[in-house]
Amino acid sequence: MKKNKVWKPFFGFYARIRIPWLFYIGAAILGMLAAETALQVSAFTIQVNQGELYNSVILGYALVSVATALLGAFGNILSEYASGRVTFRGQSMLWNKILRLWQKDVDREGPSSLISSVTNEAAEASSSLLLIFHMAASLYAFTRALVRMFSFHVGLTGYILLATPLAVLMFFLVGRTEYYGMRKQFEALGEMTAWFSEHLSCAKYVKTQAMEEEEVKAGLEVIEKRYRSELIYEVLGEVQVLLNSLYTNVVTVIIAVGGSRLIRGGRMEQTGINTASTYMGKVNQYQAELLTQYQRVKGTQGALRHANGLLSLEEENREAGDGEMVCKDFVFDHVSFSFDGSRPILRDATFTIPQGKRTALIGKNGSGKSTVFKLLQGFYRPDAGRILINGRDLADVKLSELRKQFAYVLQNTPLLSGTIRENIAYGCSGEVGEEQIIRAAKLADAHEFILEQREGNDTQVGEGGMNLSGGQRQRIALARAMILAPPYLLLDEATASLDHRSAGRIGACVRKAETLDTVVFISHNREEIVSADYVIVMKDGRTAAAGTPKELEENPDYLALTSLKYGEVPV
Repeated sequence: MKKNKVWKPFFGFYARIRIPWLFYIGAAILGMLAAETALQVSAFTIQVNQGELYNSVILGYALVSVATALLGAFGNILSEYASGRVTFRGQSMLWNKILRLWQKDVDREGPSSLISSVTNEAAEASSSLLLIFHMAASLYAFTRALVRMFSFHVGLTGYILLATPLAVLMFFLVGRTEYYGMRKQFEALGEMTAWFSEHLSCAKYVKTQAMEEEEVKAGLEVIEKRYRSELIYEVLGEVQVLLNSLYTNVVTVIIAVGGSRLIRGGRMEQTGINTASTYMGKVNQYQAELLTQYQRVKGTQGALRHANGLLSLEEENREAGDGEMVCKDFVFDHVSFSFDGSRPILRDATFTIPQGKRTALIGKNGSGKSTVFKLLQGFYRPDAGRILINGRDLADVKLSELRKQFAYVLQNTPLLSGTIRENIAYGCSGEVGEEQIIRAAKLADAHEFILEQREGNDTQVGEGGMNLSGGQRQRIALARAMILAPPYLLLDEATASLDHRSAGRIGACVRKAETLDTVVFISHNREEIVSADYVIVMKDGRTAAAGTPKELEENPDYLALTSLKYGEVPV
């Protein structure tokens, strides 16, 4: 990210969320008051060091010390509450953004990378905003301490100001190193989170293939990369400490040398160096606070680099376009599409999906069948050509209206943690009655196995449906589609993981379901294909043939695909 594009997106992140300003301002005011009382502590310290052990001095010393502690504590309470609210709102904003991104961006980023942004980066953003307000209090305290120093002795303060260029250089270098170090840390953290999330989800395959040792080695490489980023950050941190120490020592030498010259010249009392060192200690304290806070802010800019990139991506506009959609034939008119702009998935594909029919979409793996389903639902837009319905381009139809027309079942549709009932009813608006749940389960050939569960429809499916078998999960997914009674039902090899009997029963239920108007399915099952009303044959992203099974009886591409035995998949 270019230098001139660091601060703008950084502040832009906060401009998108509601900030609890009153709490932050209150914390800043308390911080300034704490700085004032801390300066009074320094004044009493000087009096004690000079032997002025009067009752008023001791009592005042105790009172301002307690006041400083209380003001600091209450200020921290206010700021931490505000920081928690910002974390909550920042995470909510990122989650809302992710759900509204175009699917191509979600696919490119990957789930684990997106999760890392929500969980890690938003939390870092809240701490940085808190530090900005702390910086205001520290800057005030630094200025007041410098004024006290100036009031004590103008000449000695002038000597100290000679170190100003070094202080400016220190802030610049610390800011740059912190930004770089934190950016590398979060990039490595995101990569590690993504890697482990992916490989842990495949744990059973790792064990089946006896790949534990290889996976351990690969995991250690990812961990080592994260370790190296931590090491770089720590080294840069030590450089920052060295710069701060160098500056402090330079100022100490200046006070010692300059103070000695002033004392020898009779322009400062003998105890002046001790008094100046006390005040300068406060100046250095608040300058160190400013440096630390600035350092953390720059670090947050590095941490937020990915999150700000996500926030800059285009969102789907679900309400743009025309409203009501008339369910008619879908026409693919010379449609071409690729995911990365270089490797086409569809090439000038032209065909019609007839309304009110059961249409089979068949072809070898990689021929573009699943991509057709994603284009139909507006997950992606064609690179060239148009998809028409009732003469209207799908790009002109509201996405919110378009997607209401579909229920979509994949070969391995994931379930959400919760009960069987909750999973079947997912996506339904309003109350869903028990009769509706049972009817949908019967249509999906799921009712019998649900009755066998101890809790019936209240059975917990577990994360991703892990408490159910693959076939049971698929039937629940089918029931979830059936209960919606959509105008268009899309089945992407939805029965491939089921046994022959269950697949046949579900196919019969789908054919007889009065609530289903148009069914489009991808299948390699000959029995399913020949029972369709209409068949579209895909080959290398193009339409090889289309027509009824009878019309395609002599088509070589159709025959090559339908001569397979049950469950056999063309390569």
